[in-house]
Amino acid sequence: FLLELVSHSSRPLRLNELASALAFVFPLSKIPGTPKSVARVACSPLLEILEDETVQVIHHSFTEFLLDMENTRSRSSPQFPILNSLEVHRKLTVACLGYLQSGSLRNEGEPIEDDAEQEDEESENDDEVEPLDCDNGSQCDCGAHYAPDIYNYQAAKLQYPFLEYSVENWAYHASHYDV
Repeated sequence: FLLELVSHSSRPLRLNELASALAFVFPLSKIPGTPKSVARVACSPLLEILEDETVQVIHHSFTEFLLDMENTRSRSSPQFPILNSLEVHRKLTVACLGYLQSGSLRNEGEPIEDDAEQEDEESENDDEVEPLDCDNGSQCDCGAHYAPDIYNYQAAKLQYPFLEYSVENWAYHASHYDV
């Protein structure tokens, strides 16, 4: 999973982002130790952790080997699996969307509601949004003057390290899985 994530990510990932993704995809009961320590140990032989804690493949030729870009290896070798880019992008799309749906954008202390109840409340509250006064003192309907977003995205990014990557890159992975 970590090799797939590092080799197919749209940008270099930090160790804490990998650990957060690892903890989301695999139950903590199945991870010996902390996710960050597991990611660090798992990365050590094939992936390089730089000083700023970004993780990269040890050499571009290793990526080519994993993807078998030259088609020189036998496809039946279980010891050295070939990463299927389409399947990897599908898995990363699902992982990113699942991470976003897991509650990482929920306000702290906000109760988890049933989806049907939440949709009913949202449709009821749609008519209650009032525009704020413009600079000239009158109300406008331009959309730029509504109350600020109630979600604290900066705090959520600190608490959920894989959040920013998921928000910005789920569509990237989905576009590379065009089935």
